[in-house]
Amino acid sequence: MAISRQELKSDQFVSTLDNWYEFYLNYQKQIQTAAIVVAVAIAAGVGLTAWVRNRDARAEALFSQGLATLHAPLAGAATAAPGVTTYANAQARAQAAEKFFQQAADSYASTESGREAKYYLGLIAIERGDTAKGEAVLKAVAAGKDARVASLAENALANLYATQGKTNEARALYQKLIANPSVVVPRSLAMIELADLEAVNDPGAARKLYEQIQQQFPDSDLARTAQDSLAALAR
Repeated sequence: MAISRQELKSDQFVSTLDNWYEFYLNYQKQIQTAAIVVAVAIAAGVGLTAWVRNRDARAEALFSQGLATLHAPLAGAATAAPGVTTYANAQARAQAAEKFFQQAADSYASTESGREAKYYLGLIAIERGDTAKGEAVLKAVAAGKDARVASLAENALANLYATQGKTNEARALYQKLIANPSVVVPRSLAMIELADLEAVNDPGAARKLYEQIQQQFPDSDLARTAQDSLAALAR
């Protein structure tokens, strides 16, 4: 008797199931072990993801507290609303913020919030007058692998060197930032900061930079700032 195509497919399907069942019986232990390993790996991956998210959330909460404290109103300020924590002076406010930043930087150094908290620790040290410590902290941040936070640190270092009269060091950092701009330190910002530095040391170079800013970023606020600076140079 001839076998229909449907029956042939059915026989092949049953035969395949038989083969798979025989394979399972022969390697049952190995298959079950592999299944357990896969299940454990999936569970570990889910657990690790949840742990990372919780860690990031804790770091961000500490960083946000530090940032909010650093921008809190001072006692007697017009912006101080009822019930809002105020501080007697800027030094007391910075000291309170520093605790949150320090905890975020120490406990969650591998997170973005932890790295940015360390950057603010450098700024606070400089504001407090401990420029040596602030410079060391900012250099460490600038040397890190987080390009965004590193550019913030490099810009802060350049500004510090400019105020200290270290023109060559400041110029080198501004030029680096111009060549490698970031979202937080765009090329236009680095250019105008370098131009402001050169306005004292090399007015010709400053004029050229101000003109470039006007040409390359014509509709920006910095273009208008550059225009005012050019007018000041002409006086």
